[in-house]
Amino acid sequence: MASSLNSSYGQESQQEVTDAWDIMQSFFDCCGVVGGVNSTTSWAYYKYYTAWFYNQTEPKEYVPDSCCRNAFGLNRTRCVGAYGFDHMIPHLGPPVGATQENDNLFTEGCYTAVIDFLAENVRIFAGLAAGVGVLMIMGMVFAICLCRRIKDDFLFD
Repeated sequence: MASSLNSSYGQESQQEVTDAWDIMQSFFDCCGVVGGVNSTTSWAYYKYYTAWFYNQTEPKEYVPDSCCRNAFGLNRTRCVGAYGFDHMIPHLGPPVGATQENDNLFTEGCYTAVIDFLAENVRIFAGLAAGVGVLMIMGMVFAICLCRRIKDDFLFD
């Protein structure tokens, strides 16, 4: 995850990677790779490690729109860390104090968010897997019964 975000995000030749990250960040309400609000590998990953950040012209945005709860108007400016909001994250880096938090910015890393999602829904996934397994076994039983029936009909004709 880190290498694709580091070198491919925001590059014209890697639009599929950028789109995949944007969809994942919007769906899971996450930003960056892993960790929480005080991690340099969650929302702060963009400004510390990515080519996307370093290739921008002024004024620089510290995180993409997909890391924002509301990416419109003043909320967007506040979320991406544009000028005028240099007293809070994402303009400031970790560690984050209580007065520096930004309620428009997703601060949890995507790996962390996906693992949490899977842990919360493990019973549903297990039930689906068991259901598919039962359906496959029933299909095999019916196929064997059909083969035996055809064999019996062929022998007695």
